[in-house]
Amino acid sequence: MKIWKIKLDRRKHLGLFAAVLFSIGSIVGGGIFALTGLAIKDSGYLSLISFFIAFIIILISALSYSQLSIMYPSDGGGYLFTKELLGNFWGFLTGWGIYISSCIFIAFVLHIFGIYLREFFIHSLSSTEASVIAFIVLFVAAILNISETGWFEGTLVFFNILILLIFIVIGLFHIQGFSSHYYISSFKSIFSTIEIIFISFMGFQAITNISQEVETPRKNIPRAIFISLFLVLILYLLIDIVVLSVLKGSFGVSSVIIAAERIMGPFFILLPISALISTLSAGNSNMIASSKTILFMSKEKQISNKFSKINKSGSPYVSLIFLSIVVISFLIFSNTLFLVDVASVLVMFLFILINLSSFIFNIKHKHIREKKSFKLFSDYIPLLGIIFSLFMFFYIPFFTFEISCVLFFIGVITYELEEMSFFDRIYKFIKFRNE
Repeated sequence: MKIWKIKLDRRKHLGLFAAVLFSIGSIVGGGIFALTGLAIKDSGYLSLISFFIAFIIILISALSYSQLSIMYPSDGGGYLFTKELLGNFWGFLTGWGIYISSCIFIAFVLHIFGIYLREFFIHSLSSTEASVIAFIVLFVAAILNISETGWFEGTLVFFNILILLIFIVIGLFHIQGFSSHYYISSFKSIFSTIEIIFISFMGFQAITNISQEVETPRKNIPRAIFISLFLVLILYLLIDIVVLSVLKGSFGVSSVIIAAERIMGPFFILLPISALISTLSAGNSNMIASSKTILFMSKEKQISNKFSKINKSGSPYVSLIFLSIVVISFLIFSNTLFLVDVASVLVMFLFILINLSSFIFNIKHKHIREKKSFKLFSDYIPLLGIIFSLFMFFYIPFFTFEISCVLFFIGVITYELEEMSFFDRIYKFIKFRNE
């Protein structure tokens, strides 16, 4: 077994605090505003349980990500893990899934950006136009390579968290208890709600794509992932409690903003500002991570070498251009819930492959792990991640599952075309039939 390490000309300049900020920025996007109300609408105060269970499911997979990112420190992230442990095909499919799911997540958060920008600030723009403009801003920042600087991401995350904390503190003084109106008799609603909010935690994987830039990654990567996930869980639970207590009517995408308007008066405008900041932050960090994944796949010769081209600023501009086509297409031709559902399916599939890779690593390479990585509570913990992810497929709309399968099938075709084995197999099949 080879322990993969690509040497890149970059300094390890991210400490634990900066890594936590980057991870939080990747996780906290439009979901904390748009999905909180939808979760309450589906399961009432049982949504609190849904958030906690989703956190546990994500945490198990995050442990697998952490372990493998230490053993394979590179920009390849989850793609490299599965490639080394499951083989080229499954590695490619994982990288493809990470890339497409990141594109969908970027489209999702920018879709939320467009909704809030139009509703609260620039009424003359449509939400789609606002979303596309926001993406263009992030694209230019990525092309000029200013989006990867610590001050850019750190500043966005800091102000976002500050605004959310102000809302929570004021909201806690207005708690009046929950009405029986919020009780949902069926616990089945808990799991259907998990499917909706699953995307809310998925951004943690972005930190594994910059592990080479983190100081002492063996300690700081797992710490950053756990701390960021835990802090985000606390934010979600507190905001959920405030919204449940303050609002007594119907719930939806704008529930958090409506609650803020009732308890903060004219200062509620801070929440739409926070939404704009958090969506830009999440879009930025996921753009960095996804472009690096496709760049790494190109260097591994599993996708066209054109994607490995770098401009004078050090940005993978071809990868970013391709990403822009995919993201803008999703922005124009899809809606919020569709993006959430498809991204959730893709992420669940990726978690199955990552957890399977971690399990194989634990069983086959214990001696290496004990020297260079950390040990999970049990070598069989990743199997729980696989089981939980498979279980969640039962709550996915069938049409969404079909669309997700089509996206993966496009990846399979891309792999076969790149390997040139696709045409060889057709030729051999035709030759065999004619003999």
